[in-house]
Amino acid sequence: MSITKRGPGQWLVRLRRKGHSFAQTYSTYEEAEREEARVKAEMTGGRYADRRQEQDTPLSVLLERYLEEETPKKKGAKQETNVVKAWLRSDLARLPVASITPRHIAKWRNERVRAGRAPSTISNPMNTLSAVFKTAVTEWGYNLTNPCTGVRRPTPRPPRSAYLAAEHETALLGVCREPGRPEWLLWVVRLAIETAMRQGEIRRVRWEEIHDWGIHLPKTKNSEPRDVAVTEAGRRTIMEMRQALGHLSAERDGYVFGHPDLPVADGGFTIDQVAYHYVKAMKESVRRTGMPRLTFHDLRHVAITRLRYVHLDAMDLSKTTGHKTLTVLARYDNERPENRAAAIRERERALKAKRTGITK
Repeated sequence: MSITKRGPGQWLVRLRRKGHSFAQTYSTYEEAEREEARVKAEMTGGRYADRRQEQDTPLSVLLERYLEEETPKKKGAKQETNVVKAWLRSDLARLPVASITPRHIAKWRNERVRAGRAPSTISNPMNTLSAVFKTAVTEWGYNLTNPCTGVRRPTPRPPRSAYLAAEHETALLGVCREPGRPEWLLWVVRLAIETAMRQGEIRRVRWEEIHDWGIHLPKTKNSEPRDVAVTEAGRRTIMEMRQALGHLSAERDGYVFGHPDLPVADGGFTIDQVAYHYVKAMKESVRRTGMPRLTFHDLRHVAITRLRYVHLDAMDLSKTTGHKTLTVLARYDNERPENRAAAIRERERALKAKRTGITK
């Protein structure tokens, strides 16, 4: 008998044939029986590969190596660091990588679904863990099957719809320019509304990248450069921002708002800094006007919905917004149905007038 019980939830599979040996513990008899059959077949068919490295290596080793070698290369290194560290605190981190199966990943997912976690806060860590296993196989020489492959991610929530009425925009900008708030807050919010740039892109803008036609972004979320052509309102925002903040260029190393990769104490301009002051301004705007509460990223929805009217088509708009697929871009176009109906009727009237003119 090659399967023996070693204790509560401990089933040992031990095999030896054709010069190969195998010993591994599993938490259920069914899993042990399934692995026993697989290994026997591989040994008999001459396909068996020694997996002692995988059996002796806990997931924590792969996670720590990934955190050291791969995460620093990422644009979102800070966020990914938090995700990997969360996996390091999980029960899975102590298991040998050879023993981690899709069943473990599905169990982890289901626990979080029951706890009411948002789909994205479940899917994103699963995707990160999948990347760790993929790197272990393709770069580090581990003989593994990625346990995240094929495990269903939670169904995403419907895309957000964000609207900012003119009176609410006026109120928000008024709060942002009040004494006691950071001088940069007004300009960061105006740039977001007028250009549809992401927060990370705004934080990285340098004065030398600002032109009369708009802003050149040498590196974006997609790791590719992009030119953001601006409307007349956007150009006006840039000119006024230059008058208000241009004198600070030298002390900010050429950045408009501060170095995006340094802490605040060292003259940096961080994600947390923007989030903190924007949320305070938004809460005050909501209190005064009753306007719907918008996240900073919602301003990108607002901007894209407005910019659609001054672009030729969705492809033209994507050059400004930086979207790689029109499907994703469509999630940001939150046009109100009454505005869409008005636009359709206006085009209808123009078409009828053109036809009437041709007839005459």
